[in-house]
Amino acid sequence: MNIEAIYHTPHGAYAYTNGPDTMRVRLRTSNRETLTCEVYWNDRCGSPECLDRSTPMTWLANDGTFTYWEAELYEPHRRLRYAFHIVSHDKHEQIWYTEDGFSTTPTTERWLSGLFNWPYLYETQRIDVPAWVRDAVFYEIFPERFANGNPHNNHPATQHWTGKPAWFSFWGGDLAGIEQHLAYLQELGINALWLTPIFQAPSNHKYDTADYTKIDPYFGTEEDFQHLLAACHAHNIRVVLDAVFNHSGTDFFAWRDVVEHGEASPYVDWFHIHGFPLDRQKPGYRTFDHHGNMPKLNTAHPALQRYLIDAAAKWTRMGVDGWRLDVASEVDLSLWRAFRRELRAINPQLYIVGEIEHEAARWTLGDLFDGVQHYPVYRAIHHFFTRTEEAPWEGLAHSQSWDAATFDRRLGRIRSWYPTPVFPALLTPLSTHDTPRFLTLCQDRRKQQLAATFLLTYTGLPMIYYGEEIGMEGGPDPDCRRSMIWDAQQQDQEMLAFYQHLIALRHHHAALRADGVWTCMAQEQSYVYSYVRGTLPIPLAQSPDASQCALIVLNNSENAQTVTLPLQIASYGAEPIWVDGTLLRDELHMQLYRVEHAQVTLQLGAYQGAILVPYITV
Repeated sequence: MNIEAIYHTPHGAYAYTNGPDTMRVRLRTSNRETLTCEVYWNDRCGSPECLDRSTPMTWLANDGTFTYWEAELYEPHRRLRYAFHIVSHDKHEQIWYTEDGFSTTPTTERWLSGLFNWPYLYETQRIDVPAWVRDAVFYEIFPERFANGNPHNNHPATQHWTGKPAWFSFWGGDLAGIEQHLAYLQELGINALWLTPIFQAPSNHKYDTADYTKIDPYFGTEEDFQHLLAACHAHNIRVVLDAVFNHSGTDFFAWRDVVEHGEASPYVDWFHIHGFPLDRQKPGYRTFDHHGNMPKLNTAHPALQRYLIDAAAKWTRMGVDGWRLDVASEVDLSLWRAFRRELRAINPQLYIVGEIEHEAARWTLGDLFDGVQHYPVYRAIHHFFTRTEEAPWEGLAHSQSWDAATFDRRLGRIRSWYPTPVFPALLTPLSTHDTPRFLTLCQDRRKQQLAATFLLTYTGLPMIYYGEEIGMEGGPDPDCRRSMIWDAQQQDQEMLAFYQHLIALRHHHAALRADGVWTCMAQEQSYVYSYVRGTLPIPLAQSPDASQCALIVLNNSENAQTVTLPLQIASYGAEPIWVDGTLLRDELHMQLYRVEHAQVTLQLGAYQGAILVPYITV
């Protein structure tokens, strides 16, 4: 047995509180071995029999090198000690794994046993993602470019709605424009909005905040926002706002005071200033990126924290459903802890998601964020689905295009980073206001539809960037921020109908919103990828709950293919998901297939997907 691959630590994604009396533990083993893993545990202050309860561990993911297992432990006394029992497939090898290392026999000590320990399950340690997030389909709106609903509040430099955007151009989008199109969003199936910043700022993007307590006048008034919020809620649409706390703009009152009074300003410590005089061209102060007009805030400063939290509390009390936190990984963690504590006291179902471009498990352990923008999966999607010989934009060539096996291994690795309850809160896009639009990169509407099928059927929280559903294109910023196309003659109506249908399927099938994902097919040198979604019961074939599973098949190639899929998931033993004779329907194309010999054979066109569920006739 390859013990060098075995790993556990009693914190992070490997051990976390999952409920009042429950915790989950995770174990890593070698991917090259077939093993059986169990957790033995009891009350750490309990009976002399050191480990009197056991739970089989279930497969979570593999990344090509390691396999990850997980188990849920219930302990009403909320004090646990535990050990792992790992047995080889032929049962010739078995080991016990504790914090002391490896042994061939279990410990019999009651105290100072060397077992892994979780001293107490505090409710405050619980990972508590808002319940509504699991059922959400998000839509990102860049307000300045979505719709101009009130020309009377236009910026003086507002241009005609159509045209190519520039860094400093204005098109007149506002809050009234969003409200006027809520019926469109509801028909699309959207039930949550992320609005990029709407607070007073001089730019079109508003990430250079001047006043965190006021709506930008070119977007409307505070009353306009209250009206929009009420209208969204009347349409069963949640609203998440953008908080830019890493930096401000140079029109921010505190920065203006520092510019005017220098070291004598009471706000000088709200920023990271190295020396005076201040020069935006060669700033003697820290900034966002290297932009002199965005001075970095000293987010560890108590008075600044109080100002920012109070500003966010104002909008939260107004009824905002969540916050997207800009440049979240560069902000002092003490601010985020206080932010969560105080705003969740106002709204216990508030969704908090951080913009972090990399692995971000440390921010999702229950004390900071519910989720993050899932850029690692975004990158994996682009490597697999946007394969082109020549990228249309310099620096975006996908020379490392992936086959299905590579794609699956990366997805498994990413799943291993995060506690399972966090999966539904990981906000996953195909495009954003910071990236080229997906269709521009892949240059094939079929590829976008296939990637959207993955997005809406994979674990995580799907997000659609405004206009994606009607085939809008755009290169790197600012071209990705074109004005929304509202002329139906210029919209891709077939794409729109596809998105409507796909979103409706996600809403209808609980399996597509569950945590579980199991690979069915992902072969080297193949571009057919298939996975099962839902909550697989044991044994599979005999359980009526098997109807809660869905099988997704993606043909990411330019050739039509006949695909035969085994319905025995290796990580779940020999039982097939569905018994022979089960009739399956592809919910995308209404084609029927029958399970025979524990497998199903289907035909897929080039860049075509299928979502198979049991077909039940009445």
